Amino acid sequence: MKLLERSINNRFLVFINVILIITGCIAKPESARSVTLPSLNPIVKKVIPAVVNVKTSFVVERNLNNYFPFNSPNFKMPEHFKRFFKQPGSRSPGKFRNRGVGSGVIISKDGYILTNNHVVERASDIKVKLNNNKEYNAKVIGKDPKTDIALIKINAKEELPYANLGDSSGLNIGDWVIAIGNPFGLSHTVTAGIVSAKGRKNVNPSGRQGYYNFIQTDASINPGNSGGPLIDMKGRVVGINTAIIRTAQGIGFAIPINLAKSLIPQLKSKGRVTRSWIGIRIQRVTGDLAKSFGLDSAKGALVSDVIEGTPGHKAGLKAGDIIIKFDGKEIKDSSDLPWYASMAGVGKKVEVEIFRKGKTKTLKIKLEEMPDHIGKKRRLPRKSAEEKGVLGIKVRNIPSERRRSLGLDKKDGGVVVSGIDRSSRAYEAGLRRGYVILRLNDEDISGPEQFIKILKSVKKGTIVRMFVKVRSGSMFLAFKKQ
Repeated sequence: MKLLERSINNRFLVFINVILIITGCIAKPESARSVTLPSLNPIVKKVIPAVVNVKTSFVVERNLNNYFPFNSPNFKMPEHFKRFFKQPGSRSPGKFRNRGVGSGVIISKDGYILTNNHVVERASDIKVKLNNNKEYNAKVIGKDPKTDIALIKINAKEELPYANLGDSSGLNIGDWVIAIGNPFGLSHTVTAGIVSAKGRKNVNPSGRQGYYNFIQTDASINPGNSGGPLIDMKGRVVGINTAIIRTAQGIGFAIPINLAKSLIPQLKSKGRVTRSWIGIRIQRVTGDLAKSFGLDSAKGALVSDVIEGTPGHKAGLKAGDIIIKFDGKEIKDSSDLPWYASMAGVGKKVEVEIFRKGKTKTLKIKLEEMPDHIGKKRRLPRKSAEEKGVLGIKVRNIPSERRRSLGLDKKDGGVVVSGIDRSSRAYEAGLRRGYVILRLNDEDISGPEQFIKILKSVKKGTIVRMFVKVRSGSMFLAFKKQ
């Protein structure tokens, strides 16, 4: 009897649920709902008229003789071969016109266009094609290789469609974005994705060195997209597409539009960007270096060299200082410092917090304009018989010529690395043949014998820190002795 009552009650509950679903009193099960994704067309329609195709041409001068396999002053063509090969000496240097393609976005009704520096940097002729197929000649207004931004301009009789510039600081990881450009010459191609990451500084696309702070996105970017806009869901430009990792899929990079906006006034007025600097060379703080200096974690930027006469030198910065704050901003990674210092402004006075010999200290630095060229290349030392070796490192006295090239006096002491075992901890830490070692831990090095003695006295399992001179300046290296 009880089983019969339970069965009737269950059927009654099922019946009531069905009635409630039909009448809409309760929601349908998740599997029964249908979802309609919104179209991106209304957003794209607003921006696509302002996206342009940038076509460039440039002259390459090349000596064809360099490409002839038998071109040598000592080579004489055998007589029986002359009927098969044209004599290389009869060839003359040639000029060739190469062509490139990229994208851009119109940012004002009078024809100013943002694009990439690498799209137009070598161009002798630039043509811009609009969405309506009208084509104009363009001229470069300003270029900044360090950020890969360029400003070009076209002159049209009518007012041009232009895109609104947004605020890239408001982007969040996971936000939807749209890339528009001309990949492989396919005009006005639209792709969509999300913001994969922000603040990518340790990226050097195609080996280009600069001050980067990229937005990473998985919106498809390909050759030809360079210079085109990355837009948000309100149709505002939040980035300028610039680079990809060719061996990867779904990893593209865009320059934040806030950076581009900050450069536009200088590009318009001067054609280039003036940057501030401290006048130091820095390196990343590794875990071993942090321990050797007594820092609680691997953070900040380690000063490896202070250039004489620069703001850093005048303020009292020294090699071995670790900069942990710049103008109130924490330096989490060494790549943060060049970015902050270059964008702070010429003439600005900033406070720099450093870690020196176990204590924090604040210095005031007045930033100056960064010069165009810094440092000189130096030659590697010659071989010598005065070699001493330990832990896979061979060292010798520094030749006089090498001292002069590095600006060292005899009183500076030091040894030069004449050989290094590639399987050693020192090699793994970055030590290379030709590097000059001036200090080992906190002791100045007077010569090979002293270097070996100090290195042997270091206990196993402890950190060895070296201060070395290299071709471009100086730096610190650290490794654990085993």
